[in-house]
Amino acid sequence: NSSGKISNTTAKMVELDLKNKIDGVLDGGQCEVGLESTIVDVRNPKKVLILRQGVIGIEEIKKALGDKKIKVKNFIAEKVIPGNKYRHYSPDAKIISVKSFSELKRQRKFSLLTTLDKLLSLSPNQRNFIWKNATKIFFFIGEENLNETAKNLYKTFSYLDEMKEKKVFYLEIDWGKSSVALAIKNRIDK
Repeated sequence: NSSGKISNTTAKMVELDLKNKIDGVLDGGQCEVGLESTIVDVRNPKKVLILRQGVIGIEEIKKALGDKKIKVKNFIAEKVIPGNKYRHYSPDAKIISVKSFSELKRQRKFSLLTTLDKLLSLSPNQRNFIWKNATKIFFFIGEENLNETAKNLYKTFSYLDEMKEKKVFYLEIDWGKSSVALAIKNRIDK
């Protein structure tokens, strides 16, 4: 992918991103995971740090290390690692997070990014407001299938750009505490 752009997870995304910079694309299908890998700092064997959250998280790393004395924790990397140097993973569209429906209600005519589960959790009056005022609604796969959401996350972001969206409101979702959930949240927050 081009520096500072969405990670490409399909051949079509590579073609749209790199255009005339490459001679061709070998299409092996969509990426199975869809998110960048976990980056781990193991220079101090007593204190293992996760520098970038991926699908493999704290519990999986602890299990693999097999040493209960080792502390593994998430750490916001101050050093330059892939994905932390500048705006990264982001679509060109500006994604504005809203924590509650009341924040969204202040808007008139907006594009919305959410899950069907989140939309259905709203009251009938809240859903009616969204149907009347949302010019477009874009959906993540959903909270029930985090692996599919992770796999399609950048595809969703890419679609926002294909649709020439300038600004999209993201009705925040509690993705949970699993390693996949934390990785999804990390990429959306960025």
